[in-house]
Amino acid sequence: METKLAINKFYSICEWCMKMILLNLLWLTFSLGGLIIFGFFPATVAMFAVTRKWVQKTEQINFFKVFLSSFKKEFWKANLIGLILFLIATALYLDLLFIQSFDGRLAFYSFCLIIMVCLFCFVIALFLLTLYVHIELPFIQYFKQSILIFLSYPLDTIIMVGSVLLITFFFLIFPGLILFMAGSLISLIVTINAHRTFRKLSFQTLEY
Repeated sequence: METKLAINKFYSICEWCMKMILLNLLWLTFSLGGLIIFGFFPATVAMFAVTRKWVQKTEQINFFKVFLSSFKKEFWKANLIGLILFLIATALYLDLLFIQSFDGRLAFYSFCLIIMVCLFCFVIALFLLTLYVHIELPFIQYFKQSILIFLSYPLDTIIMVGSVLLITFFFLIFPGLILFMAGSLISLIVTINAHRTFRKLSFQTLEY
C-alpha cells in the first residue's frame, strides 16, 4: 500500500514538472514568435491565465488551449500594458544614468530612491499581471487597483517579493533549469500569492 502511494506521489510530481516545463516552453516559443517585442507580454499574460486556472484547481483544463486563447484575445491590450511598463522602465533607467553625474550624498540618496521606485514598479507589475487575468476592469483601473493592493497589503507584498527572490536564488544555484521552468514557476508562485490577497478583496465577485 505504501509503495503504491509512493508511486502515485512520484507520478504526480513528474506530471507537475512536465506541465511546468511545457508551459515554460510555450511562453518562450510565443515570446520569440512575436519577436520578443510583440510576443513577450501577450505570452506572459497567457501564462498567468494558465497558472490562475491551476491555482483555482479548475478540473481537466487543456492548458495549451487556455494559453492560445488568452494569447489571441489579449494580444493588443497586453502589448499596450507592456508598452506602458517599458516606458516606465526606460524612464527609470535614464534616471539611473542621470544620477551618475551627482556627487557625494546626493548621488547615494538619489540612487536609493530610484531603486525603491524600481522595486515599487516591479511589484505593481506583478500584481497587475495577476489582476489582469483575474477580473475584468476598465483598462486604467488595473493600474489603480494594483497600486491600492500594494499599499493596502504590505505583508502580502513582502511575502510575494520574498517568494520571487527565493525562486530567483534557486535558479542561480541551478541555472540549467532556467530555460525549462523559470517563467512558469515564477508565474505560479506569484499567482499563488496574489490569489491569496485577492480573496480578501471585495471585487472578487467580478471574476470571469
